[in-house]
Amino acid sequence: MRIPMENIISALRESGCNPRKSTDGWLARCPAHEDKNPSLSVSEGDGGRALVHCHAGCDTASVVEAVGLKISDLMPTPVERTGSDSKPKGKSQIIDQYDYRDESGELLLQVVRMEPKSFRQRRPKAEGGWNWSVKGVRAIPYRLPELLAEPEKSVFVVEGEKDADNLFKIGILATCNAGGAGKWTDEHSEFLRNRNVIVLADNDEPGRNHAQQVALTLQGVASSIKVVELSGLLPKADVSDWIESGGTEGELMQLADDTLDWVPVIEPWEDLISFDELKLPEFPTHALPGALRNWVEEEAYATQTPADLAGLLALAVCSATIARRVVVEPRNGWHEPANLFVAVLLGPGNRKSAVFSNAMKPLREIESELIEDARESVARAQSERR
Repeated sequence: MRIPMENIISALRESGCNPRKSTDGWLARCPAHEDKNPSLSVSEGDGGRALVHCHAGCDTASVVEAVGLKISDLMPTPVERTGSDSKPKGKSQIIDQYDYRDESGELLLQVVRMEPKSFRQRRPKAEGGWNWSVKGVRAIPYRLPELLAEPEKSVFVVEGEKDADNLFKIGILATCNAGGAGKWTDEHSEFLRNRNVIVLADNDEPGRNHAQQVALTLQGVASSIKVVELSGLLPKADVSDWIESGGTEGELMQLADDTLDWVPVIEPWEDLISFDELKLPEFPTHALPGALRNWVEEEAYATQTPADLAGLLALAVCSATIARRVVVEPRNGWHEPANLFVAVLLGPGNRKSAVFSNAMKPLREIESELIEDARESVARAQSERR
């Protein structure tokens, strides 16, 4: 049995990343970038999977690759396998399976329905058994050989394999994509080029969104497109429920005939936001320390400029003075330097330069003092170099 947290923690330890326990899990130096302070957090997610997050921005794939692991090593072993059947043991059991065959009838992948209800995909191994990954497998529609056998017949696109099978049983040519709602692609649409297509939407928001996405993908590919919503369905019900309640081929074909061709819905643009009428919150000078608040308010009053200008510049100056001396620790073990980058925009003639000069004055004074203090040591170093 693979234990994801043990996998990643052990790999980080062997890579010299010094993982250590924290309140929310583990902290370690990130192996994917030069990391002096621990910026990688590791915690346990739902189902026992390991959650890896680099606060410096490295993606998970780069992190696990840097310690010699794969993304799959962060996941718990989904099933125990015995022999070539590779059927899950324990509570999860395969209760149905749907074959995706190519133009020649060769099995490319299989969708399996599990109990408790979930769906997984696998592809056959050349030597027998199953590989529970379909990465790199062509995207083809369900029942492709049947689609190709009747090129003149209208095609119904549904959300799941069970729906396609039930439609086929009542004499209707139907298909779908593996993976459910939202997974229909341009590759699937190409198999329906120059066909009359009717998309059936499940009676819920994801189902209606999926139907619209399929129709959009078929635009310019299919000869005609119709999106049909079945009336009288309970929430989340689908065409299989409609058939079970007595729906027939004739009724469905009549409903399709009565439905107008689909046209894309063009969403109106939102009202433009004018840059000339900014509605910004008042700068919170009250949140600044006393001395800083006094300077910001008095500078804004003296120069008749917005407090935002003096406030932001003051914060940037403070950030520069404490750089490399102070770090921020948002949570235990996660350190960030106190860098603050500020850009202030105002039109010409608004006294930006005056406020900027006043805000920078302490820095320029400190710079002059440091230059003067270092003058003797600089001269000595230059002399020694000569």
